Amino acid sequence: MLRFAYPLALRFRSAPVNSPSTSLATRVARAFRLDERVTDAAGWAFNLAVFRIVYLTVGVLPLAIDTFQWTRHALPGLHPVLWEPVSFFRWLPLGVIADPGLGQALAAILVGLVVLGALGVRTPLVLGLATVVALYVLGLPQNLGKVHHHHNAVWFLAILAASPSGAVLSVDAFVRRRRGEDDRAPAGALAALRYVWALMAAIYLFPGLAKLVAAVMDGWASAEHQRLVLWNKWWQLEWYGSTIVPLVRADGLPDSILTAGALTVMVGEVGLGAAMMFRRTRPVALVLGLGFHLSTSLVLGIYFTWLTPAYVALVDWSWLVRRARGRGALAAASDQGRAWSRRSLHAVGIALLACEMLVSSIHFLTVIPHRFLPLRQRVMPLLTSPHVHLFVWPFDAYPFFTTDGPAAVSTIEFLVVAADGGERRVAPAVFEAAVGRSSASQVLTRRIARLKDPVVQRTASRHLADTLWRYVAPADRRDAQGLRVYVSRYRVAAPMPAPEARTLLLDLPASSLDTTRR
Repeated sequence: MLRFAYPLALRFRSAPVNSPSTSLATRVARAFRLDERVTDAAGWAFNLAVFRIVYLTVGVLPLAIDTFQWTRHALPGLHPVLWEPVSFFRWLPLGVIADPGLGQALAAILVGLVVLGALGVRTPLVLGLATVVALYVLGLPQNLGKVHHHHNAVWFLAILAASPSGAVLSVDAFVRRRRGEDDRAPAGALAALRYVWALMAAIYLFPGLAKLVAAVMDGWASAEHQRLVLWNKWWQLEWYGSTIVPLVRADGLPDSILTAGALTVMVGEVGLGAAMMFRRTRPVALVLGLGFHLSTSLVLGIYFTWLTPAYVALVDWSWLVRRARGRGALAAASDQGRAWSRRSLHAVGIALLACEMLVSSIHFLTVIPHRFLPLRQRVMPLLTSPHVHLFVWPFDAYPFFTTDGPAAVSTIEFLVVAADGGERRVAPAVFEAAVGRSSASQVLTRRIARLKDPVVQRTASRHLADTLWRYVAPADRRDAQGLRVYVSRYRVAAPMPAPEARTLLLDLPASSLDTTRR
């Protein structure tokens, strides 16, 4: 879609402006092309290079390192029965997916490729390889039943690999200058950033639309529902997370404030993408987007550290440099500079955008009441198929938060039995070490609680108990009688009340968990 914006804009320039519709189309086309009139090809090449350096260094590299640590510490202890493969991982042998040696090796390779890509060493080749490796490595944690939405890291790696992201501020550029090669700015940098903006727009659009539907049909924007969302998230962090603590307790705010906040988020997500595409509204999108993520971090403990660094793409850094230096242009260059394969860029960008829009649309249809669906006799079998929910990597709708506020929840609960017979929950740090992110632990324990087959449920619980026991503090293990596993049902509130119902599933003595004590 984006590659045809240029000829459309030229057509609108020459079109008559006597009708209101034509006049509006002309103004939109001119607003879309304003970026090209203000900043030249060299400036956009500079902006794309800044995005490459900052996003790879601040966004992708910490994610790659975190995944490498996960493959070292958590992956070796995860029994195959705990896995729930998604996407292309379903076609791989489970022994390959759960192989810690392979996962560690590929994660280490990803870290190295990201560093080389940030430096701009053989940029297209290195970032192309990084895209392929990231597709596998960053997808590994998705196979425990919880989707971690860092899909955009793979998308942006692919965009950077297919674009002239190493034209400036790179080792490649330094080598070209030393060799006396043509160092004029290539075309395509602005198109690459537009694909980044469009993909970011898709990330926000569908959650906003889903919230709109849920607000109309189910009262999602009500203060009562917003408190349930907050309490469920805080429960997750209290039980399974030891490093992230919400700084603002928003559940005590008046109902009108909570509802207004929900409506603001809903409208902001829907309009944020459109604001990103136009130069004059892009600063508004920058402020609103970062403000939104700041509020979710303070209230919900959700930071999206692999997405917020991408906001660097919304800033015209070359324009700021020119203003600081008092210059009219960053360099004498035009769109007719050094050749670049724009065809490959558009192929990658359009494919990424089309796949994300398609998958997000399918997930969006699942929140629409069935009676409103067109051709529902044909659509419903697709939406209710279990296979649809397995294709969540590397494309998926980002969190809707429309079903994240259940009033009652069943979960598997692990309690350490002390020497005096008292019980206390396994510490959050233990879950983080054994499974990974707190959201993964929450989804995994709730998934086991929903298992219908009691044999499978006990087997999964036993293997997870063995994994958790390894990370219980040595002093606690030494004095403990063992570990008890319950299926518990809780009514969601703050503070969390005692369970409504609790059924003992396993009573594991310490000797069965720690062979050295036999």
